[in-house]
Amino acid sequence: MIVVPGLDPALGNGFFNDGDGCATADYFMEFNIAFQTRESPDPVDQLQALFDTWRADLVGITDAVRSAADLATDRLPVGSATTLTLEPLDWQDNPLGPGLTVFARHAEGSDGLTTIAAAADLGDGTYRIDISAADLPADSRGHDTIEVVVEHPDRQVVLMPSLGLTLTRPVADWNTDGVVDAADVDAFVLDWRSRDPSTDLTGDGAIDSRDLIAFVRAWAGQ
Repeated sequence: MIVVPGLDPALGNGFFNDGDGCATADYFMEFNIAFQTRESPDPVDQLQALFDTWRADLVGITDAVRSAADLATDRLPVGSATTLTLEPLDWQDNPLGPGLTVFARHAEGSDGLTTIAAAADLGDGTYRIDISAADLPADSRGHDTIEVVVEHPDRQVVLMPSLGLTLTRPVADWNTDGVVDAADVDAFVLDWRSRDPSTDLTGDGAIDSRDLIAFVRAWAGQ
């Protein structure tokens, strides 16, 4: 038996319903072999048969773990945007194709800074969701947690794990004064020389010349 949090209007999403034991929870899988006699088939065999039937019924249904959801980056400078791509798969890794109802949302505890667009069905079994920090004040910082959801007739499938997106300072306007100019170059180089973690623009964990090149490209492109 696997019990997952249900929806209780009084408690909100993610809480177990108030009931005796797990009686009123939302069951993902429930097998019960009751009222057996000595002549009954082996309960292990019966449980296996129930499991096989249950598993077969999930072919063609989005698998929360096997499905592929990726952010183009996990660090988003304020004033820019990124994309989330999704390919829903079932537990056998079969692509589920176009025509699904897909959306993303801020998870509980997310700072909720970014704007999440409606999903675009690309027609080849993949979906794209644009996520923007373009309209935020330059000094905005925080961490958004994004849930990806695929709708099916009997339930919503929330992909696991959720995706994290850290909001960082604007790149070109490094000193966040609202003007992209030589002062931003001076400010970035000063932070870069002091090994400020925020200057790891490539996100590779190293502060090196590649980050300096990334800054110059962003600054020159403004």
